Order: sequence, then C-alpha cells, then structure tokens
Amino acid sequence: MEDEKTIVLDFDTLNRELKQEEKIVEVKEVEVEEVDIEFLFEIDQTKTGVNALPENPIYLFSYKAKFFIKHSKVLSKIDHVKFLASLQELNDLLTVNEAPTIVFYYNDNPQIVNQLMLQIKSSFPNTKTLIIASNLSHAKAKVHQESKYGANAYLNAPFTIQKFKETINQF
Repeated sequence: MEDEKTIVLDFDTLNRELKQEEKIVEVKEVEVEEVDIEFLFEIDQTKTGVNALPENPIYLFSYKAKFFIKHSKVLSKIDHVKFLASLQELNDLLTVNEAPTIVFYYNDNPQIVNQLMLQIKSSFPNTKTLIIASNLSHAKAKVHQESKYGANAYLNAPFTIQKFKETINQF
C-alpha cells in the first residue's frame, strides 16, 4: 500500500506569505475595469484536431481574484474546463488526481501563485501548469519559467480561445 499524502499544500506558508505581503505593501482596493468579454476571447467551435483540448479536465484557479469568474461565461463553453473556487478545492484535486492540468491567473496574487507553484513542482511533478498574466513579455515568461516558481507554459492576457487551446496542447 502506497503512503498517502495527508498535507498537500502548506497553508501555513501561504498565510505567512500573505501576512508578510500585507505588512510590506499597503493594500489598496482597486476597482477592476469592466471589459466586454467578447473582445478578449474568440470562440470558434468549428475548430478540431490541433485545437481540440485533451479529454482530461483543465482546472482554472485564481486565488481571491475575479479573472476566471469574470470570464466564466466564455471559458465554461470550452470542453473539459472546470473552475476551482478555493485553496481547499485545489488541495483536494492534488490529493486525488495524479497529473492534473491547472491554470493560474498571476497578476492579482503573484506571491501566492509563486508559493503554490513551488509546492506543486516539488510535491506533484506530474502536474502540468499554465500561468496567465497580463502584460507578459516572452522574456519575462522565460525568466519566470526558469526560476523555482516556473510553470510549464505561459499565456499573455488578453488571448483567444484558439491560443489557449494551442498552449494547453503543448503539454
């Protein structure tokens, strides 16, 4: 019988990181500009083959951010996409799924995403990860990918559904 992991994510480390961030930077509430989702994403449901997504679910997670929620109407039309609403759901997924594909939104909580990436890379090396970020240059993505916090792939927002599928299919 294999040993089961009882603690998947180190919530204490995440909480310390959050508290440290709050001490260093004065947190200000910023109103997110409303953007028409139809201009950010293009859906072409006639595409198949190279643009078809793998049959395993793709999990979208953004810690206390509204990026995926805001775009859920369009993103939920993509086959095999599921939303994770909490760290506990992410923890549960990692406990039961040997090789999930998880998509993170980076800009709202970069320190938390970095901590999660570090823990996932060290404890769950079969997990495939994609980081979506706004204003992400190829150079910035490459530097981050080569760091201890690196993801398998990166995608600059805004993007098309076709580009999302192409990026996921790189795995």
